[in-house]
Amino acid sequence: MRCGRRWGWLTVLVVGCGGGGGTGPTDPGGGIGPTDPGSGQELGSDAGGCRSKEDCPVVPCQLAVCLAGACEYQAVPAGAACSDPARCVFSGVCNEQGDCEGEWGCDDQNDCTTDRCEDGGCVHDPLDTGPCDDGNPCTDGDSCKAGECQPGQNTCECKSSADCPAPTDKCVGALMCDPDTHKCVPDPNAAVQCEPSTKQCYENKCDPETAKCKEVVLPDGTACDLGKCFLDAACKGGECAGKEKCVSTDPCREATCNEETGQCAYENAPDNTQCDDGNACTHDDHCSNGVCKGEISKEVCNGQDDDCNGTTDDEGAQGCKEYYWDGDYDGWGNPDKYRCLCGPSGSYSTEKGGDCHDGDAAVHPEATEACNDADDDCNGKTDEEGAKGCVPYYLDMDGDGAGVTGDSSCRCGPFGFYQTTTPGDCNDADATVHPDAPESCNQVDDDCDAQTDEGEGNSGCQPYYLDHDQDTYGTSDEKCLCHADGEYRSENPLDCDDGNEAIHPDATEVCNGVDDNCDNKTDDGEDLSGCKPHYMDSDGDGYGSGVSKCLCKPQDPYVTTDGGDCNEGDPAIHPGGTVCGKDGDCDSKLLDTGEPCDDGNAMTWDGCNEQCEVVEFQVNSDYIDDQTNPDVAFPGTVGDSGYFVAWQGLGCSEWLVFPFPPKCLETEDGVWLRRFDGTGQSIRLELANTYLPDFQRNPAVAASVNGAVIVWQGKGSASVTSDVYARRFQSDGKPKDASATRLNETTTGVQQNPDVVVDSTFAFRAVWETDPTGTNKDIVLRAFTKDLTGWPETIVNYYTGSQQANPRIAAFDGGSKFVVVWESYSQIGHGSIQARRFQWNTTPLDDEFNVSEVIASNRQPRVAGNLAPGGGFVVVWAGGGSGGDGGDIWARAYQSDGAPIADLGVRVNDPPTGTQDQPDVAMASDGSFVVVWQSDSDVYIRRFGPDQKPMGAQSQVNLYSSGSQGNPAIAGASSGTVLVAWESEYQDDSGYGIFAQRFGPNGERLFR
Repeated sequence: MRCGRRWGWLTVLVVGCGGGGGTGPTDPGGGIGPTDPGSGQELGSDAGGCRSKEDCPVVPCQLAVCLAGACEYQAVPAGAACSDPARCVFSGVCNEQGDCEGEWGCDDQNDCTTDRCEDGGCVHDPLDTGPCDDGNPCTDGDSCKAGECQPGQNTCECKSSADCPAPTDKCVGALMCDPDTHKCVPDPNAAVQCEPSTKQCYENKCDPETAKCKEVVLPDGTACDLGKCFLDAACKGGECAGKEKCVSTDPCREATCNEETGQCAYENAPDNTQCDDGNACTHDDHCSNGVCKGEISKEVCNGQDDDCNGTTDDEGAQGCKEYYWDGDYDGWGNPDKYRCLCGPSGSYSTEKGGDCHDGDAAVHPEATEACNDADDDCNGKTDEEGAKGCVPYYLDMDGDGAGVTGDSSCRCGPFGFYQTTTPGDCNDADATVHPDAPESCNQVDDDCDAQTDEGEGNSGCQPYYLDHDQDTYGTSDEKCLCHADGEYRSENPLDCDDGNEAIHPDATEVCNGVDDNCDNKTDDGEDLSGCKPHYMDSDGDGYGSGVSKCLCKPQDPYVTTDGGDCNEGDPAIHPGGTVCGKDGDCDSKLLDTGEPCDDGNAMTWDGCNEQCEVVEFQVNSDYIDDQTNPDVAFPGTVGDSGYFVAWQGLGCSEWLVFPFPPKCLETEDGVWLRRFDGTGQSIRLELANTYLPDFQRNPAVAASVNGAVIVWQGKGSASVTSDVYARRFQSDGKPKDASATRLNETTTGVQQNPDVVVDSTFAFRAVWETDPTGTNKDIVLRAFTKDLTGWPETIVNYYTGSQQANPRIAAFDGGSKFVVVWESYSQIGHGSIQARRFQWNTTPLDDEFNVSEVIASNRQPRVAGNLAPGGGFVVVWAGGGSGGDGGDIWARAYQSDGAPIADLGVRVNDPPTGTQDQPDVAMASDGSFVVVWQSDSDVYIRRFGPDQKPMGAQSQVNLYSSGSQGNPAIAGASSGTVLVAWESEYQDDSGYGIFAQRFGPNGERLFR
């Protein structure tokens, strides 16, 4: 018997190896040992014997053999593709431990479902509660219901300035919608501006009610000017006030100030001017010849020895008060014993007289009267009503021991008719009515509980039946009552459903799944209220046809409520059906929603032919705002191995990662890269830029057999203007680099409009515009090795007297050389297209040379290379013009040594009637090339032979022509097919989107 592992193999025993029962593979991320995919038990517990490996259970990532009647397993090499349906892992990779690892396939990205794996399949249970996000930034508190996210409260005050009301403050002028907060805020450009006031302590201010300027008083404390004789001048109540500079501290000397010089002068004050001679024993002080004099004072109550007799505040002094003797210190004194004093003295300590017992501190006019047979408050009365300790005595006129509630007197004992402490008598004139009396059916409140004839079993009661639903029919549950009480209100006990007022013996039967009239039958008969038309469904597709019957529920053969079936012999054809080439949804149209030609957006045109084959297709999957500036690259060397498409569009700069799924909070322009296979099917979509908060734009992409490099201009931090970045991707579209690499060494000024070419080792060459000083642009070249080591920056252009811009680069001659082209604004006087060739190691092969020759107003150069050994390159651009219109598209081909195929370039477009611009070009290994360009608002294509001669007429690329289509890009495969991508306005139902079309070697459209 062999148990456990031997020689790297996992042995599964027929019997005798123990092995407890493990759980099945339910964790989508974790690896587990070999188990039976059906039962989840460990292999070996009851697997049985084997004669060959075909008898052994299949285990993901394990190879099975049958040795001596037992199944043994060995892990397959790590990295091999696998699947584990029992755990709903449908596409995975084997790890080093021999387990299948991969993404759990049951996540439907819906906040309002609970996802689980059951019997190898995914189940999504809808939720009726819980938070979610409906994607609308103007709703708050979104919640789940029946598996769908329902919008919450609208929190946006406005979406645009047109939603904002007129301001209540007319000085504001107008309100605008803040794009960040969606709140209406003042528009600074619309506010009323007032001229400055010409008066001190006033300002010219706008009146919010009239929007007119008027003068208003400045706030107190605002600085103003009173001249040289005042200090610290400031506004107060609309007037300028300040401290006089020249002030005399001697009351008998007066100060004056010279207003012109600000100098001070002093002289004697007039005689008899009041003053203070500083002697506390004098009064009536006055000035005499500049000296202060006074007379001896009388004693007053002021805490001083006014008459200078050695004592302070004598008895009888001016201002004295009567203070009474308070022998018991209760704050009240003997009214017959007092003295006139300036303040308390000894037992003469209170100004309040009137104490009737100065020997008892508890007795005085402010004391509380108590039930104690004493006059506590000195008012001449003893134990009067309301005394402390009193209790309420109630009026009891009929002497039944119960008094009238609300008619009481708080007394120390019984008083007159107030003889009882028990309230509650509701009829004090009838001794038989009181709280303890028995209730009877006599329409009288006998027991004074504010109810009449209440309770069960009273004298004279009768049966009432429970009627919960108030339909006047009750159940057998009864009570003996004086009258109907609560739900015991029916005298008929025949209701069959006391929870529904619509169900009772007199009700009309309707379609509702219940016995409405209590006849023990449910939803019986035709044409009842609420019935629905039911149709015969011969093909069992859930849709019927023919004459219907109005029934409450299906009755064979009338089994469906959905009519409209146009073919009862084919279950695939019915309303909502999709059958290519047929009217699958019975709408009398060949194309049906949900077929391959439906791209899922709201636009009615989907780029399909009558056979449901996709012609032009959408590249971007984000419909929010504009997606622009596409570029295309072909990665293979033989056949048609697909394409990379790059573009600029809305990206996410801040994510809310909890709760799941992640939600984008803030967005900026980003650069995107999508991998397509040779049939035009998407393989992978990636956001290329890894720095998110600021703009990233103008992408360019180049590819080889092992992958692609995308370059773009953007911001890597909040402080820079613009840098150039690159990131590399593998041939399957997955990132090779974890983050982007900055290419430029120069970090001052602007670096922009990059392009790139790459070899099979991921070494690449990049060019871009540099403008470090803001005066003249130059073209920069920089080479990078396969490990991202950068060589020093090199200026490509010799001529630096004007702006050099819009560079493009392409490899040729088997990839051993590359060429750079650019536009020079005034090098030749009318703008030109310049070029320069290099060895792959960046050694120049020649000086720059002019491509456009005598053609004027040249711009937008693009270049493509022939990668066959000895192959050359072709340059296209926009320039010149036929008959004074918007210009033409030109092409000029060159041999590998730089010699032109012809003396001049060839015009690509037919004689135009509008603007021709934005060209791009792809080149084949035989020297032929294909040019695309924008003509007014459409995209055109034309093929040329190696001799620069047209191989046919120009033709329009885009089939959808509403709005504007332009800015095309093209790449060609070695099979002769090409992919054209362009910007299309409104085609994806949101601004500009990126769309593409494949063409075969002979120019024919290729379907997907």
